[in-house]
Amino acid sequence: MKNLSILLLLLTICSGSVSLYASDSEKSKKSFTETFPGKPVLTLFADYKQGFDNVSDKSKFEIKRAYVGYKFDNASDWSGTIIFDIAAADFSGSNLEFTSHLKNAFVTWSKNDLKINFGVIKTNNFGTQEKAWGHRYVMKTFNDEYGFAPSADLGVSASYKFSDWLKGDVSATNGNGNKKLRINDNFRYGAGLTFNFIENVTFRTFYDLYTKDIYGSSTASQHTASIFAEYKHSKFSVAGDYSHMFNADFNKGADMGGFSLYSTAKIIDKLDGFVRYDKFNSNTTSIGDTGSAIRAGVDYSPLKFLKISPNVYNWNPTSSQAETFLYLNVMINF
Repeated sequence: MKNLSILLLLLTICSGSVSLYASDSEKSKKSFTETFPGKPVLTLFADYKQGFDNVSDKSKFEIKRAYVGYKFDNASDWSGTIIFDIAAADFSGSNLEFTSHLKNAFVTWSKNDLKINFGVIKTNNFGTQEKAWGHRYVMKTFNDEYGFAPSADLGVSASYKFSDWLKGDVSATNGNGNKKLRINDNFRYGAGLTFNFIENVTFRTFYDLYTKDIYGSSTASQHTASIFAEYKHSKFSVAGDYSHMFNADFNKGADMGGFSLYSTAKIIDKLDGFVRYDKFNSNTTSIGDTGSAIRAGVDYSPLKFLKISPNVYNWNPTSSQAETFLYLNVMINF
């Protein structure tokens, strides 16, 4: 499996040098977009927050992160994506304003109803939930927000559309996420099924197994099971997802889980309202704060590439006082 990871990484790097057309002399006469037809990627997340009552860090303006990259598609079975994540430094004692790392760098092969990705890929754990939630620039989905799985990792994934109402997907990744692309004998395997057998209703179930090369008396494989359901109407949507992780970080008996319920409704053209409730719990203090969260606000899109959301966020931890923030989130996406 270690050799497989090294091969995947080499394939991703080398894929950029493969000729899509003819000879090098012919390519040199063409522009970049002619040689690699596609589009650039630029996404910027920013926010202003104001805390109330017992919140120590009451007021702050943040440019949290930016995605910069390129997606190419030469109208064949092959396409590719490379995106860098430039994020505000969040580790203690850092004097750096921003750090950067590779968000995605993968090649896609698709034929009929089969699609295969390899490289630094998007993981399958919560992509469906992210689309249903629809406000990633305001708040991450439940699995992403509370650390159930990384959003990208080194590996390979495949999906297949069995019918109009059933899709399946599998994946094998390095397990550490795109910020820690080290090669080792720990691997993460996932499998999911997405059902659309009722009109306007989506149901998904996903199972994730994270293995370790060496186990001790207090360690065990990590398992995560998730279910998701959504009803989507032309004027509103209602969705919920539940996840439970067994043996978190390979610690035997260390479990965490919870659920998220959310809804979006169209108010007028270009203006939506949303509300969300999260409940996160754990039987070990090593995982961090547990508690519940409520987020509610509006999503205004005056331009195709611009989204603005004034919203209120309340976090009520189990072991301390509740915190309330007023946010103004902004996303620019080209």
